[in-house]
Amino acid sequence: MPLRFDWDSLDTMMLFKDQHVLITGAGKRVGKALCDYFSAEGARVSGHIYRSTPESSKNVRYYRADLRHLAQIDTLGESVEKDSGPVDILINSASDFFPTEPCSESDWESLFSLNLKAPYYLSSKLQPGLQARRGCILNLVDIHAAKPLRHFAVYCATKGGLWTLTRSLAAEWAPTIRVNSISPGTVSVPDAFTPEQIQRATERTLLKRLGCPEDIVQAASFLCRSHYVTGLDLKVDGGASLL
Repeated sequence: MPLRFDWDSLDTMMLFKDQHVLITGAGKRVGKALCDYFSAEGARVSGHIYRSTPESSKNVRYYRADLRHLAQIDTLGESVEKDSGPVDILINSASDFFPTEPCSESDWESLFSLNLKAPYYLSSKLQPGLQARRGCILNLVDIHAAKPLRHFAVYCATKGGLWTLTRSLAAEWAPTIRVNSISPGTVSVPDAFTPEQIQRATERTLLKRLGCPEDIVQAASFLCRSHYVTGLDLKVDGGASLL
């Protein structure tokens, strides 16, 4: 069974006390779990949402924006810094995922705009503050960046680009900004998944179980606290990428 955390019983060390964390795609699932964790650890959390109504999270200030548009990325960056100061940790979690066979031009533009262009431009927008704070950036990639998923060619291409962008920015923005990524496996199945589909996904892991959002939280906490780690992609997939 996946590990579950009791956020109220966390150590009182407050690992991220007084740091400002911006999390995109913060409304549900992994994004919400990240908001819960960082706020419980004493951070000032800014959560980006788009269409979703966020599930309740303590001490999180939400901002609504469509990250496919540069003007809204600029507004988001300006607003969070005005309200809560420079960002110490940026987590690019917002993403879209759908099959592209065939792929329309609008599908292509939508996937590349949200999954790849937005992380680059938001990171660039916040770079001066991150640099001054010696902060870090964490990108949510996907194991299918390296192991493509059939019928999802364009999605996989965007995640492959984000993987490369992670390493490129790690090299360019060192030594003042660390840039890492996490490549999740199946940590949150779609609501429409049948028991048979869930079983097949489980069998495609070495550990023979699915993950959960808290598995990504553990990895994120490690990477955001590890000051001698940059340019790393950490796979959190139960060993699925080895099969």
